[in-house]
Amino acid sequence: MHRLKSRNIACLLSEMNKVLIVACLGGVNVIKISQRLLMFFFLSLFIGIGILGLIRAEQVVIPQEAVEASDAIELPQPLTKVSNVMEIEQAVGYSVPTLTYLPTSYEFESMGFRESKRSYLVRQTYINPGKGHLIFEQKPISQKEQKIGYEEKVINFDFKKIALYSKNGGIYEAVWETPTYVYSLSSVRPFPLEEWKKIILGLQ
Repeated sequence: MHRLKSRNIACLLSEMNKVLIVACLGGVNVIKISQRLLMFFFLSLFIGIGILGLIRAEQVVIPQEAVEASDAIELPQPLTKVSNVMEIEQAVGYSVPTLTYLPTSYEFESMGFRESKRSYLVRQTYINPGKGHLIFEQKPISQKEQKIGYEEKVINFDFKKIALYSKNGGIYEAVWETPTYVYSLSSVRPFPLEEWKKIILGLQ
């Protein structure tokens, strides 16, 4: 009887030991799985926070850049339209030349001015219906523009140094300047040099 009890106790202890080992092994597995889950959770959380941070940064930085750009780039105001040069001269306070010679089929379309950097830009537009415009501008010397994509040739004509801008052999623009203003004649269609000279001589 004593031996039977000892054997039963030993079996019971053996079974309990197996259970404990299994439980311990199971516990180890649970711990390993929990670490993986925690790592995955924190990694996902980190990525999510990073994405939210980028979105927030774009929402803050892009509008600020847009504000800075709008401050840096001043959109031009529309021209104040008038019916003749006398009205422009009364408004701006100085003499404004106008064209007295126009190439064949060109006619007056419009003229106007706008304030520009403590001075004025004056524009006179002439049209050849269906074929393009001829534009004469007078603006402050500070607004002289660089011409890109054109060949430049400077000539002395009518007591002026005139820069002619051409492309593919056709002259599209003539520009000259004084200490105060820059003047430009530009056309959608090219004119030969002699025609440009007639237009320039006709400015009065």
